[in-house]
Amino acid sequence: MARKRGLSKIVPDLNNALERDFNAFIEFALTKLADKDNSPVYTGFFASSWKAGTQRARPQDRVEDYAPWSGLKERRDAGDVSAYQIRPRHGIPKFSIKTKVFIGNTTEYAANALENPKVARFVQGTLGKMINGMFNDRRKPDIRVASEKGFGGLGFLRNKTYVSYEKM
Repeated sequence: MARKRGLSKIVPDLNNALERDFNAFIEFALTKLADKDNSPVYTGFFASSWKAGTQRARPQDRVEDYAPWSGLKERRDAGDVSAYQIRPRHGIPKFSIKTKVFIGNTTEYAANALENPKVARFVQGTLGKMINGMFNDRRKPDIRVASEKGFGGLGFLRNKTYVSYEKM
């Protein structure tokens, strides 16, 4: 005979289910961003460099410093259009639903690559609809995804290019 669970277990069970869905959403987003349909691909380094964390991703990784992409860049520059490889470089951590999560790209040229509309279309379309379907406004997690290039701003961003994050 099945054991009955007390009412005191409902809230923890719901919170566990929300966290499971939250982390599944983050994993889905990172997996889909690492796809040539949703990220611009030259060598595959940009598509391979999406990362989730509690702070904005630092766009500092140079393609020339990472194998196999450094060799692929040389081949692409020489005209070999088949020379690309998408292989995610960053692990997918687990987060609490109460945590603000940033999904960004670690390549030094992330702001320029985000000029390609593939990422913005995916973030505003597929991911936006998915998060609205999974979470209601009251329990909606705070997820921000790098989606476009920004320029200017105030203070230290004045006359500089930066990566703009969109709140989901």
